[in-house]
Amino acid sequence: MNKIIKCITIFGMLSMLLVLNACGNQGTQVDVTESQKIEAFLVNYFEELSDLEDGLVGYEDDAKAFVAIEDLGMEKQDSEYVVYVWVFEESYFPVDETTISISHGYSIPCKVVLKVSDGGYEVVSTEMPGDTGDYGEEIEKLFPVKVQRRIDSMEDDGTIEKMVDSVEQRALAYFNAEEINYCPGCFSGDIDE
Repeated sequence: MNKIIKCITIFGMLSMLLVLNACGNQGTQVDVTESQKIEAFLVNYFEELSDLEDGLVGYEDDAKAFVAIEDLGMEKQDSEYVVYVWVFEESYFPVDETTISISHGYSIPCKVVLKVSDGGYEVVSTEMPGDTGDYGEEIEKLFPVKVQRRIDSMEDDGTIEKMVDSVEQRALAYFNAEEINYCPGCFSGDIDE
């Protein structure tokens, strides 16, 4: 009887250690205020990064990047934040006084690791699927199952459409424009009918 009790006790302790270890690796939830600060930081980060890349690759000199972020999940792990977001970016440039056009853009899920730095944040790393081959395998490798499910539902639930609308409205306001030409180079007289 004593052996059975010892086995049950040892098994129970091992089970509890496994549960505590698994919970410890999960990180902690990020409160709403901190989450909003992180989202604002990431919008600014990706816009600045896109504007810098625009200049390096020779896009229109007066192009301006606009980003919308969808929070797919955040957690604090020790002194860092692991942030899962969908990043929608489009760069626009003015065509004339009332019209802007899309220069380029991207829409992709991203894993970002941040650390707190001088009262703000610093990007430690970013990882996006599509860099090494199989998109589906990369999604599974980079994102927890809960985030994968959210990624799968975004097109159908209208999230992408809302992000597009947000970016377009910000671009129109920034350039004080009235319309977007979705076909660069397709201005009147440029295409044979």
